[in-house]
Amino acid sequence: MAAAGSYAICQAACSTVWVTCYSAAGLVAGTVTAGIGAPAAALACNSACGTCMSACAAKFLAEGTAETAATGGIMGPVNIVVGVALTVGGLLFFGGPRA
Repeated sequence: MAAAGSYAICQAACSTVWVTCYSAAGLVAGTVTAGIGAPAAALACNSACGTCMSACAAKFLAEGTAETAATGGIMGPVNIVVGVALTVGGLLFFGGPRA
């Protein structure tokens, strides 16, 4: 379960940095939609957040694989269930993908 906890902490850190980035640019997180009129700072913050979250996913995959191997395969299903639960919880909390 260490891999799942690490993943959740990593995702939270990415989100915190994203909100801070928006604030530094004088924007309010969650109020800017992508498009032609989107401020360049918002696009830069979004890109940085996406890169951070991708790194979290890669880290979770590596840690989960190592954790599964170290436990003889027992933690594999646990990591899958917890990973899905974290993803679904995040989608529900943040309202899912936005157009």
